[in-house]
Amino acid sequence: MPRRLPRVGPGPPACLVLLAATCLFSPPSQACGVSRYGPHDPLVELQPDTLQSLFFSRSAWVVQFYARWSAASAAFAPTWRALAQDIKDWRPTLKLGVIDCGKMCNEKMCSDFEVTAYPTVKFLKPFSTYAGDGIKLEEIKDDPQSLREAIITFAESHLTSWWSPDAPLLAPLSTTEFVDSIQGRNVALIFEGEDSFLGREVILDMAQYKNIVVRRVLKSNAELVTRCKVTTFPSGFLYSSKGSCTPIPLANNSRSFYTDFLRTLPGVQREIIYTSKPPIAETKATPDSWEVADRTQLCMADLEYAVLCSLHRIEVSLANFTEERLSALKHYVHILAKVSFLHTVYPGFSVVGIVATPFLNVLRDLLIFFWALSCSKVLCERLLGSLGQ
Repeated sequence: MPRRLPRVGPGPPACLVLLAATCLFSPPSQACGVSRYGPHDPLVELQPDTLQSLFFSRSAWVVQFYARWSAASAAFAPTWRALAQDIKDWRPTLKLGVIDCGKMCNEKMCSDFEVTAYPTVKFLKPFSTYAGDGIKLEEIKDDPQSLREAIITFAESHLTSWWSPDAPLLAPLSTTEFVDSIQGRNVALIFEGEDSFLGREVILDMAQYKNIVVRRVLKSNAELVTRCKVTTFPSGFLYSSKGSCTPIPLANNSRSFYTDFLRTLPGVQREIIYTSKPPIAETKATPDSWEVADRTQLCMADLEYAVLCSLHRIEVSLANFTEERLSALKHYVHILAKVSFLHTVYPGFSVVGIVATPFLNVLRDLLIFFWALSCSKVLCERLLGSLGQ
């Protein structure tokens, strides 16, 4: 007959149990604080010493703030990585970055950007001067195409106020500016509806190429539609300096077909673009030597970061510490204390392994403060000081 375990009072809240279970049964590649992005990903992993590259930059930046211990961040990582590969040719017009808010050294950066959930995506216009210029994308899509279109829509909505002077023009071509834009260069016109993203995507795909101009023309532009005898939308045409329109011979109207064709036109060349990090030499991959992981220790670092960050992110300001918030903090500390000492009742439960002695000391001090708390300013100041350690 199985032995009945002793009762220990109310268990930990579902959120902490879920966090522990998620980590303990995650694949090894996602555990133990491993960075979710590597040097081969065409994006910039920002840290305090590289943060200044965001400011006073001629490029627009789209930055994802994530936490290595966050399940939502782990689920979103493949989408962000695929997006980076998909729009790598949009550099330097637009660059992607990531900041790991799970690292203690990045805490101040994430606080300055007012990040409170993971993942969070923020847009910084060219020539931004400080973290407050970052604008949050409220709805984060879960596939690269939807994300790409959301970024374009978001960027165009701020076009007049932030677009870099050396960035390609995404606005539809008007009849009045048409003649001035065709002198001495290849000109490609993509005729499309107002809600189509094809033209803007191809324009950004060709941003690194010279001796070619790509512009989108809306089907409502009757004069240019008539001049090129356009009957279907979207359609692509090459416009010559003599005023003739030649249909672009493509199997279908897809973005990749347009981009591949335009890059092979005579005289079209890729400009040398210096990205934020040097190219990585191709090396033969060495098979990894995997060892069987000890599942009781598998997520030690991730859980430690999660718990420590939850305390360090508390707003250490007496003005913001209302009685209600103080009561919530008190209950949270008591829950952490219960979870931390579960190993004394369940020997196989190793949550205590994630909290080093300094953390247990902080918990002990916090409990003492709450037991003695009389709402005096001195005790509150000591409590808040301990959270900042």
